Amino acid sequence: MQRVIGKLALIGLFLALTGCGGSSFPLALVISTSPGTISGGGTYTFSATTTNSTTQSGVIWSLALNTPSSTTDSTTPCSSPCGTWVNAGTAITSQTTSGSTTYYNTVTSITYTAPLTPPTPNAIVLTAAAPSNAAVTADIIFEVGAPAVVVRLANTFTTIAPGAAPVTLNATVQFDSTNDGVNWTLAAAGSPCSPACGTLSPAAAPSFSAVYTPPATLPTAPNNSPTITATSVASSTSTAFDSFLIQTPPLPISVQITNPFTTVAAGSPGVTVNAQVTNDQQGQGVTWSISPSSNTGSLSANEALSVLYTPPNTAPQPPFNTPTITATSVADPTKSASFTFTIDSSSAAKSACDTNGQYAFYSRTTDSAHKPFLVLGSMTLDNGKVMVNSVDVNDNLQIVSGSGISGTCSPARLANSFGDASTSVITLDSPLPGSGGKTSFALSLYGDGSTGQSGDVFGNVQPIGVDGTLVRQDPGSFTNFGGEFSFILSEPSTSATGRFTLTFNGARGAVTKGLVDANVTGVGQVVSSGALTGSATPPDANGRGTMSLNFAGQESRAFGYYVVSARQFLLSEMDPNAASAASGPRAYSPVMSRGGGYTQSLSSLTSASINGVRTLLRNGSENTQPITQSRDMASIFSISGYFEKDAASRVTISYRARFNVGVLAATPSDPKLVTFDPTTGRATLAYNSGAGRGFVDSAVIYLAAPNVGTFLDITTGAANHALAGSLTVPINEGSSQP
Repeated sequence: MQRVIGKLALIGLFLALTGCGGSSFPLALVISTSPGTISGGGTYTFSATTTNSTTQSGVIWSLALNTPSSTTDSTTPCSSPCGTWVNAGTAITSQTTSGSTTYYNTVTSITYTAPLTPPTPNAIVLTAAAPSNAAVTADIIFEVGAPAVVVRLANTFTTIAPGAAPVTLNATVQFDSTNDGVNWTLAAAGSPCSPACGTLSPAAAPSFSAVYTPPATLPTAPNNSPTITATSVASSTSTAFDSFLIQTPPLPISVQITNPFTTVAAGSPGVTVNAQVTNDQQGQGVTWSISPSSNTGSLSANEALSVLYTPPNTAPQPPFNTPTITATSVADPTKSASFTFTIDSSSAAKSACDTNGQYAFYSRTTDSAHKPFLVLGSMTLDNGKVMVNSVDVNDNLQIVSGSGISGTCSPARLANSFGDASTSVITLDSPLPGSGGKTSFALSLYGDGSTGQSGDVFGNVQPIGVDGTLVRQDPGSFTNFGGEFSFILSEPSTSATGRFTLTFNGARGAVTKGLVDANVTGVGQVVSSGALTGSATPPDANGRGTMSLNFAGQESRAFGYYVVSARQFLLSEMDPNAASAASGPRAYSPVMSRGGGYTQSLSSLTSASINGVRTLLRNGSENTQPITQSRDMASIFSISGYFEKDAASRVTISYRARFNVGVLAATPSDPKLVTFDPTTGRATLAYNSGAGRGFVDSAVIYLAAPNVGTFLDITTGAANHALAGSLTVPINEGSSQP
């Protein structure tokens, strides 16, 4: 059959080849070989190659029926009856420049989809035309065949548990004129696997469904990952399949925020919010968000299980003053936890009566007879309700423990208490054990609601002594408590710092790899890098455990401890024999010491870890005599300021020292770092005339991590104030300070 379009194409090609006077860059266009017949609904990729085109745009495609539409056109344009195509793009294979003209060689492709039913007549013309010269074309003719058989599966699945209920899979077969259905197979790694991988029961022929029953127990590989295949009876090349995994269903993920708070002060330091995700097999953690997101503060320093919330400088107007922080599981975004809090305009300490949570606390004071009194325990605050879950009392070396003491919380303003800040009075329904009828004490929380101070109130009027702390507990950390720790212990006339490893094997715990440095007021360092060993009991449901510690080979002393989190615990001496005569001389003789420890990350310490700026908080004594059963608390000597060490081992100290009511401010000259051992975290420092300037001549530091540690005064002689305390960067939550 002779077609006009073919003549035009030949004429266009002749003109392009010869040009006017002959061109050395003739334009040419060719379409890839025709498939002849394309199955109904099938696809085919066509490509057209142009040579020496002056444009980069490839070709222009069109479809038509191979039947005349006029006396001058042998084809009839058509749209959907002829099928559809999608451009697959144009690639420039090479190019040549002659004078001011660039000639391109290109390949343009389309993906063609045939109609399900053939058009009439069943002869489709595909034409490609050069955009730079419409007379240059190429075309091919093909037919649309019968549609290929298509098999599809419904009700498929990707995982199934052993012993789960049977599942019915349904097959649909299109374009099967015989309606013969499908054949079903169950295989793993290409081989039949039933019954190890389950069983497959097809319906009677012609079959369009099959019931799969998983095995009762979990099979081993490869039978734990089988494939169900449905193959058309009429066309063995037409199949559909479902590959799945037989596995024990994972435990559901749950998210908990371990330290929510109810209020925070505008302009207060940032608060670290922690999350706990159970059954998070890959440890993906959570994503954090705050809503509303504007005028409510910011979230930063995002980690898998923690985020730093920083409140705005001024309290926003409602509803922005009551935002919600949400932690959403990465592994299962349908699981989340959140809490809503209020941004207060006041920066004053919040009342403990307005919060809830479990808190570890200690308070070391003197009683009304001026005898030492120490309390260590765990309590739950619930918006005005109080429950002392567990408590240990050291009343002038009389040790008594108790639990389950209820009470109430009342806001109060107590003179001489916590800098005259807003505090709360806890009134118990029954006295603390061994306290001689004591039913009240004072609490004050910082702005984040996670940390604060605890003190003493006698006669429900005012405190006589204040020296305590209050830290929100993370009960989720009790079970796996242990590891490397640095610690601090102090009392008015003697202090110690060091490090140890705490491990548990069932109900037995061991303190190993310990080092201790100790001082005595008016004497100086009495233990230097002494050995520290001991035993321990694991924490109970309230985070309470016991330790027996042996300092530098002396007799063991009994201590109680309460876990705050995986990285901190509170520690207080609970030894009734602390003041008894020893079989030999004792360099370090704590009587009613208290303090705590940080998790020590030795792997994070390097020789440069001591560099940087850290805040100092120190407390000590001017009393040169150890505390006894008849002595009052010693006079308090305290220092606050900052410590900075640079890479050249130069140390700068700026501080304010307070002795009773006097205040000194100075900077010791020529301080220097003497030693630092990153394998233990221990460093020693020396200060030229430091004690004469109200500071110390020498000190020991134990770093728990590059940004936190403990500090001990080891000045020799009367200038030693038994200073001991913490180094932090920065101080933004009291839980960093034991």
